[in-house]
Amino acid sequence: MCWALKGGGGGTFGVVTRVTLTTHELPATFGSVTLDVRAHSDDAYRRLLARFIDLYAARLCNPHWGEQAIVRPDNLLRIRMVFQDLDQDEARAQWQPLIEFLTANREDYAGAESFAVHAMPARRFWDADFFRHYAPGVVEFDSRPGASTDHFWWISDAHQAGSFWYAYQSTCLPASLLRQQNQSRFVDAWFAASRHRELALQFNKGLAGAPAAAIHAARDTAMNPDVVDAFAWAVCAANGPPAFSGSPAPDRAKGVAFRSRVVSAMTALRAVAPDAGTYVNECDYFQPDWQRAFWGANYSRLLGIKRRYDPEGIFTVHHGVGSDI
Repeated sequence: MCWALKGGGGGTFGVVTRVTLTTHELPATFGSVTLDVRAHSDDAYRRLLARFIDLYAARLCNPHWGEQAIVRPDNLLRIRMVFQDLDQDEARAQWQPLIEFLTANREDYAGAESFAVHAMPARRFWDADFFRHYAPGVVEFDSRPGASTDHFWWISDAHQAGSFWYAYQSTCLPASLLRQQNQSRFVDAWFAASRHRELALQFNKGLAGAPAAAIHAARDTAMNPDVVDAFAWAVCAANGPPAFSGSPAPDRAKGVAFRSRVVSAMTALRAVAPDAGTYVNECDYFQPDWQRAFWGANYSRLLGIKRRYDPEGIFTVHHGVGSDI
């Protein structure tokens, strides 16, 4: 049962009343790298994506780096990555090949000057006073009367609060796509996906390049085993304004149009990883073949546990283990 709870889907097997977390030593530094580059043509954009993937495969697919690279239909590549246990100069040096490429091809790209690297003591990463005085604009503080001065959230996440999601699809991307002989095929699919809708590669949610101990621990969970061989988790979504009580009703026509673009983008990307799994808690509500997509070969074992401990199906959720019987 404990194995099933580790990735078997929230609310599927019972009510969790206590959780024990494994912690790790805090590294000396945390930091961020940001870059917004727009290509002046589709061909230049594809070459930019190829350069980035080559850089990621050679220098960034390791325990130091995580977070996102985002592509958009307007030929913008948006880098929002974080790093750990590197100083600012060490982190900057890893990006030098890409910056040199942009500098040598100024006529094809705009935005190279937006490249920024920041490092900070890791122990200050959750320090409200640090952000209040030294990094304004990164977080937003709770302004409600009586709220604690320690309450804050990342500004980049604020738009998600209460949002009505028109569409949300995700998939793991196997590390084999980073091999030199496969990079061109992946870049073609990534570029094709970007023609339809903004799409993010979230590198911290794929375990390729992680320490052996982390890989071993992940294998001892009920999650789809694809995650341990994935270099990234691709997400394409569309959301509307908050849908709190009293808010205007979601725009159904807009939702249908957005969903069509999300489906088209992910269909193009999945051409290079058609059978890859995904994460049960952040996926398409209408996920086809969800048993395999969420849990892969683990599903049969999960179903056996479900039948043993909850034969009456008291704990049933949409696309949860056993909900199909």
